[in-house]
Amino acid sequence: MDDLNASQMSCLWCTDSEGMKSRLLEYCQEPPWADIVSRDFSFCQYCVTEYHEAKNEFLLQNKEKEEILTQIEINRLRKDFNSALNNSDLDPTELEDRLQVPIFEVLKYPYLLLSKEMDNVFCKAISTLQDSGHPPTVSELLPGLYLLFIHSQVKVRQWAKEAAKSILPIKAEEYEEIQLIVTWMLNVIDFDLFETPNMADMMEISSHSDCVLLPSHLFCSDSVRDYWQGVKMLLTSLDQGAVRNKLMRPNGQGGHRTLVDAVIFVMEKSTDVENCENSAFWPALECFILLLEKLEFRMWQYLSMSPDEVLKLITTHAVYLRQLQKLDNCKSQKAETDQCVPKESQDPQKKRNKLSLKKRSTSKTSSPRSSNSRGTVSDQFKRISVEDENLCSGFEDKLSQDSQREERLTVVFACFLPYINSLLEFGCLATKTVSSTMKFLVQQAEHVFLSTEGTVSSPASSSKYAMDNSGATCHNRYQDIKNCAVCEQCITVLTKLLELLFTKKQYALTVPNASVWVQAILDYVKLMEKGKRLPDESTSKPSLKCHLQKKCEDLVLGLLKAG
Repeated sequence: MDDLNASQMSCLWCTDSEGMKSRLLEYCQEPPWADIVSRDFSFCQYCVTEYHEAKNEFLLQNKEKEEILTQIEINRLRKDFNSALNNSDLDPTELEDRLQVPIFEVLKYPYLLLSKEMDNVFCKAISTLQDSGHPPTVSELLPGLYLLFIHSQVKVRQWAKEAAKSILPIKAEEYEEIQLIVTWMLNVIDFDLFETPNMADMMEISSHSDCVLLPSHLFCSDSVRDYWQGVKMLLTSLDQGAVRNKLMRPNGQGGHRTLVDAVIFVMEKSTDVENCENSAFWPALECFILLLEKLEFRMWQYLSMSPDEVLKLITTHAVYLRQLQKLDNCKSQKAETDQCVPKESQDPQKKRNKLSLKKRSTSKTSSPRSSNSRGTVSDQFKRISVEDENLCSGFEDKLSQDSQREERLTVVFACFLPYINSLLEFGCLATKTVSSTMKFLVQQAEHVFLSTEGTVSSPASSSKYAMDNSGATCHNRYQDIKNCAVCEQCITVLTKLLELLFTKKQYALTVPNASVWVQAILDYVKLMEKGKRLPDESTSKPSLKCHLQKKCEDLVLGLLKAG
């Protein structure tokens, strides 16, 4: 080995892997040739992969060498990162090329980030590339990327979440590749590391492979909300099979069934009403919705709380109700009754990613990891099964396009359809929860049916205002609906819920509150129809609300035909 020169030693790890395996013990001593061979790791992914595979085999018989090799790797990578970052002659494209393989290695083998020094230089590299307009791109499953969803640095978290959207969802058979990462991430709540973020530093660990807790620099210990946003992105990145068959395995078999109760727990404890928009309640609610959609009726076997208790927790939660009040933008009604809160401006930095109500599609055939067979993580927000396409198609399209509160509205109302769908097979319990959900939706929408004195009328009596021949009264009521995004969403969700029940032939579930929801839909249709005949509306172009009105009309006609 010593008599070989540098030109003869290019890519030895991928061209002579067997020969290099036999020299790993010598490599632990950092012989003179180590730096020459290690240079391949800075530009050849195949060499990196071959080395780590060989190292894993080597450590089965030489466990005591693990930390030695790990430190050699960290020193080498820090040198590569610093060399590139400190080279002022490199333009952004050249810098991206120089850092591509080192970044790949860290993401492929994320135990390297347990070293704070390694983490610091890695984050500096990611930040520098982002600032230069050349953020690193990721096109394959790299475990470390998912760990970064909860990283302590905001820019790193943002980059990881954006990069993950272009990657295909993780299937059950691929889950083992990120199992350790999932355990590290969820152990943050299992061990309550927000109370003792430095717990990992206080534990005596002989090697990184024995690590079960993340050090404080690898998770956002100062923000429960940011942590749960990372967990939400993790759940989005797992396909239905991975969640059902892997994530929800018994806890003793590498599963994390306690996650379901943990989501409910953080929703209960997030009571900061004054800062409701930044409450951990919202990402926890989104996690709950994702679990509902992926687990369906299986969800309830993992929860210690009953379905009706969960619905009550959500719809009576102080943060949820405060946000509803803030979103309620009935301008004309505000002037008349002072019942609604003015429209707020929305900080773009606080916008949440859309969470579709559409059902995720599930494939029963095994397919290669290609975009032709499965959509990316970003596509998972859009894909729906053929069976439910007529139930949920266009729901997000009907969200108020001119409302800056669109994302918030989506989150606020997104839980009802998957919640009801998960309970349709539960008999009396389904009847009870459907009734409670319908009552809640109608109660939130009925405030647009106010009397001229400003008192809230019941749905049964509100129709007299819808049919009032007074142009002024009709105009006011019509403007209330046009300006009230909450009312629009309530009617939208109500109609989609009814379509779901009818499609599933669950007609009996609609009977107990028939007088309530029928009246609400009729009132909406009558007001919208009468409003369209007003002088300032007759020449306007068809809107999304007209589409919703048509859906309501079709629903009523379908009911009449069904008897």
